[in-house]
Amino acid sequence: MPYCVRCGVKLSPSEARCPLCETPVILSEDDREARFERPFPPRAQPLLDRADRRFLAAILSVLLALPGAVCVVLNLVLPGGGAWSLYVLGALCLLWVAVVFPLLLGRTRLLWFMLADTVALALYLLLIAMLSNGLAWYPTLALPLVLMPGLATLGLAAAIRRKWLQGFGVAAGVFAAIGLLTVGIELVTDLAVTGQVGLAWSWISLVSCLSLSLLLSVLERRTSFRDEIRRRFHL
Repeated sequence: MPYCVRCGVKLSPSEARCPLCETPVILSEDDREARFERPFPPRAQPLLDRADRRFLAAILSVLLALPGAVCVVLNLVLPGGGAWSLYVLGALCLLWVAVVFPLLLGRTRLLWFMLADTVALALYLLLIAMLSNGLAWYPTLALPLVLMPGLATLGLAAAIRRKWLQGFGVAAGVFAAIGLLTVGIELVTDLAVTGQVGLAWSWISLVSCLSLSLLLSVLERRTSFRDEIRRRFHL
């Protein structure tokens, strides 16, 4: 409740001048906020946020379902069309998982979204392999190339979420995962294409990434040096 700075009379929040001495009212920060109180909260309520996300997810789902339905109808009507509409449906489902599914999960369930994205991509490649009568390349090439980065990303996200990796340790974990991932990619591709296992180029990436990872791990353990770097680079 404001008071007159001259005569000390208690004033109502709507007064611009003191009714006795005509002194202009000087409001404090609390009185100013009480006087100009907003009729709505400064941030939308979580319930309304969820409703908006679900409404947007419903609209996007309908927009993705329409071209899929059109393709299925055309595939059934046109003679000799084969099963080409399944490629479109699979791609639309993959897009739904990548775009709409996170809206339904929210921001706090990133691990579930990443897991669903990896599974959806693996299933779409399986659909392509089945439709093209080429299942031989799926278990030896496509599936490992999808699972390796997916599992590596899930492991890093879980470690960061449980705070096993913090600060420079996050970057150290990322570089170590990249180095190991390049080795895995070369081994899988060589085994699937030539039937032989060898390291021709990935060891260069592995050594470089592990060196950076080791350096960042040492920096994370040296508290004084780490704080000095953060202070100099405003991290």
